[in-house]
Amino acid sequence: MKPLFLSLGLLPALSATAQQDMAYKIPQEAGAVVTLRGNKLLELLSASEFNNSEIGKKMIKELSRKRDGKIAGIEDLGINLAGNSYYYYVQTDSVSYHGVLLPIRDADKFAHLFDNDQEITRQGDTRQILSGSDKACMTWNNEMASMVISELKSGYFDDSTVAARYGIKENVYNDSYAVTADTIVADVAAVAVDSAAAVDYAVAAPAYEQDAAADVAAAAPARAEDEEPVEKTSTMEPPAYEDIPIDAPPPPMVQVVEAPPVAYTQEQVSEEEAYRSRVYNDNWEIRQKLRKTWTGTFANAVFNRQPGAPSILGKKEFIAAQDKEASATLYLADIGNLYRGIFSYFSYRYFGRTFAGFKGMNAQLYLGKEQMRMTSEMMVDEKKASAYKKLYSHKLNSKFAKYVNSDKLIGFLSYSFDTEEYLKELPAMLNYAYGGYMHKYTEELDIASELLSIMLDEKAIAKVIKGDALFLVTDIVQKEYTYKTYEYNDDWEKKDVMRTRKETLPEFLLMVSSDDSYIIKRLLNYGMHKGVVKEKAGIYTLDRDVSKSPLDIHLLIKDGIVFCGTSYKDIENISLDRFQGNISKEHKKLMTKNNMTAFFDPNKLAGKIPREEFNSTRKLNMFNHWMTSTGKFYGRTTGMKGDRISGELIAEVPQGKENALKYFFSLIESASKND
Repeated sequence: MKPLFLSLGLLPALSATAQQDMAYKIPQEAGAVVTLRGNKLLELLSASEFNNSEIGKKMIKELSRKRDGKIAGIEDLGINLAGNSYYYYVQTDSVSYHGVLLPIRDADKFAHLFDNDQEITRQGDTRQILSGSDKACMTWNNEMASMVISELKSGYFDDSTVAARYGIKENVYNDSYAVTADTIVADVAAVAVDSAAAVDYAVAAPAYEQDAAADVAAAAPARAEDEEPVEKTSTMEPPAYEDIPIDAPPPPMVQVVEAPPVAYTQEQVSEEEAYRSRVYNDNWEIRQKLRKTWTGTFANAVFNRQPGAPSILGKKEFIAAQDKEASATLYLADIGNLYRGIFSYFSYRYFGRTFAGFKGMNAQLYLGKEQMRMTSEMMVDEKKASAYKKLYSHKLNSKFAKYVNSDKLIGFLSYSFDTEEYLKELPAMLNYAYGGYMHKYTEELDIASELLSIMLDEKAIAKVIKGDALFLVTDIVQKEYTYKTYEYNDDWEKKDVMRTRKETLPEFLLMVSSDDSYIIKRLLNYGMHKGVVKEKAGIYTLDRDVSKSPLDIHLLIKDGIVFCGTSYKDIENISLDRFQGNISKEHKKLMTKNNMTAFFDPNKLAGKIPREEFNSTRKLNMFNHWMTSTGKFYGRTTGMKGDRISGELIAEVPQGKENALKYFFSLIESASKND
């Protein structure tokens, strides 16, 4: 059943917010929500067009084979293709839930997706299937289908209090765990009791927010009267845990046992092994039964949630992220919490603080006739917003434009930040990002930040490197070059050897603004003194052994710009004021109006890569076909607006393609044919 649930997770891409009705089913604490709007997709690609595509034919053929020919097209899946579908992610201290909501057109046809031998619980027109692994639950009726997949957080049970609450024993395969004959005898009776009886739940179970504790209590072992009552907590701050799979069946109990004490007989050793195995299996069963209970309770709570109950619709950030013109939208409630929930505690402790100060994020995907466009916004807190506004206040040097030839341009990257403001904010940013998990060294960190601030002369550094740069990829060339390496003779004596190699490499030109190039010139003169830099008419060339590049690297300082490039001719023309620039309005606007930009024109790569790089004429032809039939790509960040950092990524639809969705399908089909 697992492959079926995984395939159903992809169905929103076909069915996917004109209708907002199902959104009220999504829990309010959802950390991530993806909305797919089927009506927008059907405007670009009809159901019959999908069925006749190569992807559609393969999918329908496979589904029809498994379902006795009952599925002849995606219309027979029983899903309302024009409706909205949702994916959401919810994490608690003990479980993470992945949920999918699908609009249903025909419940009986939807049932054809499941194997005949799968047990379907039915109550009225509501049906439910729980997967054999107890980790996934599918519930549907004539209007909607809800799928929930759960993942237990193993770290939740590492807490001794929590483990005792559910009858989970200490890790008996830990070397520090001592098992004695008395321990075995004392626990034989206890482990014979089923400490976590299975819990059956009805389709119409009550909301999990109110009655989860009762279900968990039923799954837990019997407790003494003086024990604390079983309670299912739902805090959004999960404890540390290890990323280890816990849904797989227990492994064979093949355990290497160290030599027992002299007092142990072989019979006692066998009893110890059996005891360890029994406790391990009992712990595993308790977890799985808890998982089954929690999965079913959560799934029923989602399915039975009524309009007006607390839901994601109560989050104004979620509502603001929705755009009816977008084919898909993404909403992240809190990037830091999401990172902490998905990755291990160790990973979050040492890398997660990178997200300190970042709050929520949203993104929208627009599929049109001329382009595929993705917009995004990331919200930051007040401190970070204030710092970022200063950083983004710098603009790209307008002089760069005269050295751009758009006719030859394959791609470019540009950025513009205020170096002085960045260096001023750097100590505080480091303290802000890493002070959270270095709380034992708060005073030392403050002192280090102050020392860093004293040592940095922000104004002087900002004159050398102002903070804006433009990197241009101007050509693709094949170069034959010699390089020095080593080899050993029969006596293992190392000797220098010169060899020749051909490589296909990009030619580039890098421009960096500098109001004070004294220190740069000083470094170049030092390189000349050491024999690793050569100078001719003000153009400096780095020795290849230093640059580690098969291409020569040339530098020129002129008009407050440091030029660094691979083409001596271009550098020389710039030096002599003979460079013929020809920047397009599109490229100039993209570079000068945004803080960061990226651009790539695949058409300019066609015919530039030699056959030797592919070792096949067929692969070369396929590559050139892809390049000539692919549109331009570009992205940009527009800086701070209020407390938000905005960005945009665009892929143009090439001529001959009707719209972005059909273009995307054609790329996939082309790749599959040439695979």
